[in-house]
Amino acid sequence: MSLGQASNRRPYTGSVDPESLERENDKSLEDLGAKASFLKQVTQNIREEVDTQHLLIDNMGGGMNSVQGSLGNVVGRFKTVMEDKQKRKMFIIAGGIVVAFLLLWLALRK
Repeated sequence: MSLGQASNRRPYTGSVDPESLERENDKSLEDLGAKASFLKQVTQNIREEVDTQHLLIDNMGGGMNSVQGSLGNVVGRFKTVMEDKQKRKMFIIAGGIVVAFLLLWLALRK
């Protein structure tokens, strides 16, 4: 409070026990300490979760790069196969056999 301002507090009239005010103040301080401790624990848990997710995302990024490289290789080989007529016929025959076996398996499974 600055010097030029009037106080909003009432002067002590003796009707309130100072010890009860002190006990109430101590209780409020304990409650505040418990809340601060709880908030500290929550923020530590959030920090741990963020660190864990950060590592997970980093690992996923490396895995995605690996998958992208492998997929690029497969597409390149597929283009090579489809450019040659002889290889294209072989691919169609092999694909037809695979589809036939799948249909046969599905029909016998039921």
